[in-house]
Amino acid sequence: MGWGDGWEPIKGTQQILVAPAAPSTTGKATQFSLAAAGSLTGIAQPDFARNLVYSFSAAVTSCTIVATGLNAAGYPATEVMTGNDDQTGNVAFSQVTSIAVTAVAGGSGKTLDIGHGKKMGLTTPIAQSSDIYKVTIDGVDSPVASQTISAAYGTITFAADPDGTKRFEVYQKGD
Repeated sequence: MGWGDGWEPIKGTQQILVAPAAPSTTGKATQFSLAAAGSLTGIAQPDFARNLVYSFSAAVTSCTIVATGLNAAGYPATEVMTGNDDQTGNVAFSQVTSIAVTAVAGGSGKTLDIGHGKKMGLTTPIAQSSDIYKVTIDGVDSPVASQTISAAYGTITFAADPDGTKRFEVYQKGD
């Protein structure tokens, strides 16, 4: 089939991520003491838009963490995490402007490390996971069904973890 025979190319976008670093629970410059609520300083920025992971040195009674910044598409984003144990965020931040522990109980003598996870942000929002029609990892097609895609958060978790060497390509439907 050719042009004029009913065949049309798929219109959309392509996002290429070259050598994203491996996920890490120690992505920020220093540990944050959980003795009291406060704001974190020295926040290490992600290499690509990624989710945040929160790792406590030991369980706390309760903790509320508020992260703000920009998502992969460049829009303001906020994520609130509550709990008493390690947490994995859903928002993929391209830039983190602040992280604050707004409430903590049972944190005396404990610390919090914040790193970058393996959920990668999509620079073009999607309405549904089927808007992703092709994925390649190191130039080899990887079934879309093998990836974890969230339209709600605009993220993709690839079938192979980033390790600082892999090249990921995501093809999205669009206008």
